Amino acid sequence: MPAVAVLAVLALGCSSSPTGDGNPGGPGGAPAVSVVSPADGASVSGTVTVQVQATDAEDASGTLVVEVSIDQGAWRTASWGGQHYELSWDSRGQNDGPSRIEARARDSGAREAVGDPLTVIVNNVTELIFQTGLDGPTSVTSPSVGTGAGAALRGVTFTGGRTGSAAAFDAVTDYIRVQQAEGAVRNVTLDQGSVGFWYRPNYDHDDDVKHGAIFSTGTWQSPGSLTIGKHNQSNGNAFFVIMWSESQTRLENTVLRDEYSWKAGDWVHVWVTWDWTTDGQNIRVYFNGAEAQVTRDFAAAPLPASVGPRPTPPPSASEYIWIGNRDEGGSYNTDGLIDDLVIYDRASPPPP
Repeated sequence: MPAVAVLAVLALGCSSSPTGDGNPGGPGGAPAVSVVSPADGASVSGTVTVQVQATDAEDASGTLVVEVSIDQGAWRTASWGGQHYELSWDSRGQNDGPSRIEARARDSGAREAVGDPLTVIVNNVTELIFQTGLDGPTSVTSPSVGTGAGAALRGVTFTGGRTGSAAAFDAVTDYIRVQQAEGAVRNVTLDQGSVGFWYRPNYDHDDDVKHGAIFSTGTWQSPGSLTIGKHNQSNGNAFFVIMWSESQTRLENTVLRDEYSWKAGDWVHVWVTWDWTTDGQNIRVYFNGAEAQVTRDFAAAPLPASVGPRPTPPPSASEYIWIGNRDEGGSYNTDGLIDDLVIYDRASPPPP
């Protein structure tokens, strides 16, 4: 599945081609608009947020008509987002390979300029690298996709799931683990990826109790590891996604209590993506296919500026993926059922 990319279209008057009178961006002239990022030949995939900044001597920021065209197709209006004009482009509608992006701006005097186009490489090829139905011990030691190397199950039982059986965790000592990799076979990629699974909690999301880690791409605090879980009352019952950088910096992303919901005994589909290769939004969270608002460090507002890119290590045979826990410590186990877990090697929205 594809990753999320961000294109920035910034203003440089010298590269605008005016269709009105005067100097681009100057008094009496057409607006100035220019495509300067990403560099020609950059690879993009998935949902791309095209960001445009245009300048004009007479009209204030946010008042210009700014449009974007992909592959010389129809011009689509970009919306003012406070700092840039923005347009969401689903690159999966294009064939893989080169795609042309250009932007134009028009002011209140009907003066218009078109920025120089750039070419990006659409690459939406993705790979399912780990899949387990969690129907029993064999589905862990011999997963449908990936390797069961290093598999261990502690305290886990199997009961009726959403499909077939599901792994049941008792919030005390249970966990499932497998190696991140075995030779050239990867179960996870730490620089970017997606994980999806069905979860049936034994608790309401706002019950004020810490229910620990539901899933982790690596042992807690190991460089590049990503841990997913649910906080307690003191942390606002937030759903959390915590990444540990190679410098041991804790980067916490949260979905606040009022931005998501689940009830004890109900199945909810959880999908989390990460992409530390970009300076765009690094973490995205989806519940039952709908994207949730993610904040950083329990802030009341949406995510601030990106904390990426961040270096991450390659997957290792000496590190583990944890299901229902984050390590062997036994103090942060989840409480509920987990079923049908998949991991992809790219950050992308859940399938329809």
